[in-house]
Amino acid sequence: MGATADLIASMAQAQGRRLAPSTACSSSALAIAMGKIWIQSGAADVVIAGGTDALCRMTFSGFQS
Repeated sequence: MGATADLIASMAQAQGRRLAPSTACSSSALAIAMGKIWIQSGAADVVIAGGTDALCRMTFSGFQS
């Protein structure tokens, strides 16, 4: 689940916490909100936040049902 976060961190040479929320349509919003909380709390100086979806068979089937 966290492979995308690990890949982006590696490419950006970023260190520290990583989060890969999996909450359907709200995943990107949750990632951005957590980044804001980390910055406000002093847990991070900078964050990279966003979202992606592999659109695998399970995801596609869920939207079709």
